[in-house]
Amino acid sequence: MPAGITVSASGFKAKCLSLLRKLETGELARVMVTRRGKPVALIVGAATQREPLKDMYGFQAGLIQFSPDYDPFEQVIDEPSDPFLDKSRSR
Repeated sequence: MPAGITVSASGFKAKCLSLLRKLETGELARVMVTRRGKPVALIVGAATQREPLKDMYGFQAGLIQFSPDYDPFEQVIDEPSDPFLDKSRSR
């Protein structure tokens, strides 16, 4: 597991891009920035949510198969089974 480091504010200013690159690649887990020995900021790498969503998209593709004679426009119910609709038609 990558470790974290502690740097002073002036050290962070000098090495900012290098430290951000290390966070991005996973070489570092966190960077604690201090001023006069007291912590003022904790910088951690962003957790990317794109990979799980990319894996989740389409994970059930191909699981549903229709028979060759399936017609999605075929009428399934001839008459409604609602008794109120049947009574209103007979009047």
